[in-house]
Amino acid sequence: MPSDAPGVHLYGFIPADRVYTPTAPGVAGGGLRCVVDGAVAAIVGPPSPDGYVGARRELTAHTAALEEALRETQAVAPAQFGVVAPEDAPLAETLIRPQAARIENLLKAVDGQFEMTLKGYWI
Repeated sequence: MPSDAPGVHLYGFIPADRVYTPTAPGVAGGGLRCVVDGAVAAIVGPPSPDGYVGARRELTAHTAALEEALRETQAVAPAQFGVVAPEDAPLAETLIRPQAARIENLLKAVDGQFEMTLKGYWI
């Protein structure tokens, strides 16, 4: 999607009562924000300026934005990497509202949980 086309890169969802001001650069180098609709907020930012998402730097930026959100809120439902959604109002109408209950339940399930990797060596 070209940078002048409407749309936002979707990072994930957080509880609306834990909205924060994102500082991670995101895939376009800045401008992340939270779009609140009811009890759910979507973390969004400008799409990649070249219209292509798939380089390692974009994946790293996407992951960094989600890691920041997790540190700030302790509950994140990540979006698939590379999703570009409609601007704010249509985003709420077409993506958040129809799935609000499902997203809320998912956020409750992951709230306060964490993932860890354990490596074992057999000697």
